[in-house]
Amino acid sequence: TLSKRCLNNCPVCLGNSNLQSIVVANTDKGFETDTGLTGTGNVFRNIVSTNNTTYGFDMYNASFGTIPGYVIYGNNGTADCSANPFDMCVSASAVNSASITSALIGKVTSDDTLNTSDTSGTASTITTLSGLLYFDKWLRGWGKDGSSFPNSDHRGYASAATYRIWDWRVNATSNILYNKSEDGSTANDTFTPSSACPSAVDGNLYATHNSKTFLINAIEIDNDQIGNDNGLCESNESCIYAPNIGAFQGEGALTSSCTFSPGTVTGVSMYAHTTLGI
Repeated sequence: TLSKRCLNNCPVCLGNSNLQSIVVANTDKGFETDTGLTGTGNVFRNIVSTNNTTYGFDMYNASFGTIPGYVIYGNNGTADCSANPFDMCVSASAVNSASITSALIGKVTSDDTLNTSDTSGTASTITTLSGLLYFDKWLRGWGKDGSSFPNSDHRGYASAATYRIWDWRVNATSNILYNKSEDGSTANDTFTPSSACPSAVDGNLYATHNSKTFLINAIEIDNDQIGNDNGLCESNESCIYAPNIGAFQGEGALTSSCTFSPGTVTGVSMYAHTTLGI
């Protein structure tokens, strides 16, 4: 199971993969299956593919997988889906006409206090390891500056140009990523400590893969001496609520737990970050 941030100029090529809560935007092509693969194990659950140059989804064969969750697409240059048998745009619970514009924090325009190379988020050269790797926030990194996001001039590596720090955390004003992990279109229930947990983490909203049964919208707390530390929120584990689509699920201290509603998954202690969007 994967959860990753959007990547510039790097389409996701698929074969026998379990893909969940992934955002791919501003690439050449979003998701593509290899014509030479024969596997049928792909599972697509809660996927975003927007603002890519050609296709959001380019699937070559109808046997390449199942879609138990939703997909979100839109503003792809050629078409949201190719006209191949496995057409995610008609086979899935889809949210159409979505744009990644303003969904992420994007360009950093103030000084990153942990970085030794930037001035107001930019640098002409990066000469130290700390300048390359250390940032105030873990979802920050260097990229090409360019124009307003998303645009093709952000793709590829920066060379002989101004480097820009990018922040891939979710904007709390986003209409497609923030607080919509349950169905991709409507806001999740409010997380309130000591009250009923949001329905997005009900014990019957689960997935099973490789003999593991886990909640779709939660992440196991690592190194807490509870559970198996595989990152999946399984029965009898302590977990963090995942309200957003993609890698960023909040930051800051954890709240007290909400009251978990058991189902197929039972015995979970559910917590949330105090800040869920920026």
